[in-house]
Amino acid sequence: MRIRFHWGAGVAVLYTAFASATLAFAIFAIANPAALVSDDYYREATRHDRRIEATANARAAGAGVSIETDRSGTPAAVLRMAPAHHGRAVGRVTWYRPSDASFDRTVPLAVDGEGMQRMAIGDLPGGHWRVKVEWELDGRPFYFEQSVMVRR
Repeated sequence: MRIRFHWGAGVAVLYTAFASATLAFAIFAIANPAALVSDDYYREATRHDRRIEATANARAAGAGVSIETDRSGTPAAVLRMAPAHHGRAVGRVTWYRPSDASFDRTVPLAVDGEGMQRMAIGDLPGGHWRVKVEWELDGRPFYFEQSVMVRR
């Protein structure tokens, strides 16, 4: 016995498969929303020029900001700043999680007389973080950013 396959049935199978795949992808996309880089993306874009200037100021002044994770006892990150900026810099430190904005946190910049600021990171989930340091000194903006890997 020979089975005959009509070309119209082939087109119907192909169309049904395509429609099913499109519907499955739409359901997947709705169930897994993508987080944007920022809630207010366009306002952040307007600040871009100021950030470029602040980054250039930090480089030109030799701000020397470094961020390192401290493993002694309680998990902590240590922010070190150049001597010219000790005690006079006013700003903030933002811990930015690229994969999930709900974990982002901002703390005030509070560098001690030795140019150090310890920040507890025990409650941060492990993974890739961007630490953004923004400060002003004598009316000039400064900005520094570094990747930090928090390990658990």
